[in-house]
Amino acid sequence: MNETLKEKPVTLVAVLGLVCLLAGAALGLVYLGTESGINAREAEAKRDALLRVHPNASPNGFKLVETEPGESGEPYTYYEVYDKSLDDEMKTLIGYACEGRAHGYSSTIVVTVGLKNDGKTITGISITAQQETPGLGANCEKVESTEYIWHIVAPSDGEPETEPWFQKQFRERTVDSLVREGKTYKGINAISGATITTNAVVRAVLDAVSTFHEATGMGDVDATTSATATEWTDEAEHENE
Repeated sequence: MNETLKEKPVTLVAVLGLVCLLAGAALGLVYLGTESGINAREAEAKRDALLRVHPNASPNGFKLVETEPGESGEPYTYYEVYDKSLDDEMKTLIGYACEGRAHGYSSTIVVTVGLKNDGKTITGISITAQQETPGLGANCEKVESTEYIWHIVAPSDGEPETEPWFQKQFRERTVDSLVREGKTYKGINAISGATITTNAVVRAVLDAVSTFHEATGMGDVDATTSATATEWTDEAEHENE
């Protein structure tokens, strides 16, 4: 048999291996080149969410706190929030920020929750991750327009609205007021055609606060008792829709 023919498979394998090696190296270089930018964008998004839930905080007034590892073996993290005092040594603790999650209609909804010093009063919420149905559940992040056609002739002097109407409902509410009432929660106007998403956001808020209380031992252990008296799990929510 021709020796050249015998060598062909070996040559092909060697060439293929070299191509794979070069492709892997190229992907590695691309990742290294973009990693810092991705991390910076994630940090900026986290900072923006924290400022939305605590508008009275200093832009650099968020201190990350990490507890000892719990039963899961993972430490719990949350933020202490400080005011806008110009003197760093005189900054006052004005509250906390924590994260919760719950399964919505088609995705896991992640919510950052701001709390006052009492650990019960909500200063604001920000939905940081969701993939709910466009035009329905995704409206949990919809900002209502404050500009109308007549503003073309007479421009409005006010600042444009930036906070989603649905999320704004949680401001200044106490956690124990989020009581289940029928298919929704008392005092929370549901997103049209998206009851499951609506309730999932509330459950994510309750999850954030109850986990925060449990991990830190702060406040009344029964702070969320009335709100969670009826256990509506993700599965039960879908079954009862």
